Amino acid sequence: MPQFKESKAPDATISINIDKDNFVIGETITGNILVTSEEEFDAKEIRVEIQGVVKSKIEERSSSEDDEADNPIEGVSRAVGFLAPKIFKKIKGKDTIDIPMFKEQTKVGEKLKITKGYTQQFPFQITIRPNARTMIYLSRPGPGREWTLKGVIAVEGRPDVETKKDIRVSLPQPQS
Repeated sequence: MPQFKESKAPDATISINIDKDNFVIGETITGNILVTSEEEFDAKEIRVEIQGVVKSKIEERSSSEDDEADNPIEGVSRAVGFLAPKIFKKIKGKDTIDIPMFKEQTKVGEKLKITKGYTQQFPFQITIRPNARTMIYLSRPGPGREWTLKGVIAVEGRPDVETKKDIRVSLPQPQS
């Protein structure tokens, strides 16, 4: 008989309800988190997270390829592209890495005892605040930008209960 019991996430679900899936930088996402449970447990907190990453290929580059760019955005992009493979070169079995572009979270529920049969909705608001990194990556053409809205029931000593929802985030359209 094993000395340690394998830890599983509680028998609960969390779902994210929002009115749309497309947003622009600076917009506030509003919605509800629905928590249901078939088991009694203690939740540390309930939160919503938003994260934006850029998928970047890991490839070898020589320093002679690192030309100066006339465009500062292109220069930053090249610098990140040049350094990323060197930093993450030793990741085995991966041909891409996720470069964080934006991350934010907001608590929607404090510590609470969740009982069997529990059902509760928690309203939330989270803003996609503009920052330099996000603006640079969104202004570059091409694929590889992934945005995720995540609901989490944080549980101490066991895996958290999580759900993810893919969303799209873009720059606001220029006003004419």
